[in-house]
Amino acid sequence: MNASDFADAIADQWHDLYGPSRLEVPMSVLATAILRQHLVISDEETSEPHDFLVGQQRVWEAATQRWPYLHHRWECFTHWPTWPDHHRITHAATVFALRLRTMGVIEHLTTLTHGRDFLGGVLYRLREPMVISSVDPLGATRTAPLRQDMPVQTLTLDPVGTGHRVLGVLTALGALGINPATVTWRLREIDELSAATACVNLASWQVADPNRANVLVSTSEDDDWIQAEQEARAEALRALLPPAFGF
Repeated sequence: MNASDFADAIADQWHDLYGPSRLEVPMSVLATAILRQHLVISDEETSEPHDFLVGQQRVWEAATQRWPYLHHRWECFTHWPTWPDHHRITHAATVFALRLRTMGVIEHLTTLTHGRDFLGGVLYRLREPMVISSVDPLGATRTAPLRQDMPVQTLTLDPVGTGHRVLGVLTALGALGINPATVTWRLREIDELSAATACVNLASWQVADPNRANVLVSTSEDDDWIQAEQEARAEALRALLPPAFGF
């Protein structure tokens, strides 16, 4: 199967288990599998929901440690185990994860995600019964024109979607011999699930630098959305820090 066929099959599996709702859950399971490979965290197949959740949490904790400035934007992928109906959802997520393995998704994940917005393609198909979108992230990627006579230091994309638009820019940067992690990215996507997907993609595509906060992803509808996200990110980072001694 090609990437589109795999994405179709993945969406069908979740619709079979839970219908076209709670899409944060299958996206979280798939995003975890992608990050697990990049973080080189071993994966143990399990049909036990508790063990499954422990494995998921381990990956997201490692991802937050590596890219702390993105963690508040993928919280929809990490908070679902606290939902009121979490027992039912966790069971469905555990079965879904096992089906991904049986389908061969995990085996071919590196190929499926290389140079394409596979995560976005899955989200597009998960939403298809409810939302008609004109752009399939697994469609053709346009190379973005960049001037060769000007240094590329900061790039702004609005909207960025699930990250599909970034791929054309990455192709152009590669042609100029520029490492995307050396660029400062200012991106906006007001749909929180799409923004979370973009953050995982940016980490897995090695755009997000683990040594500096070079990627800003805003969900703000404000005119000054960059400033709004800088403030939101600063607050989220402060919340990660342990309290000062004596407080």
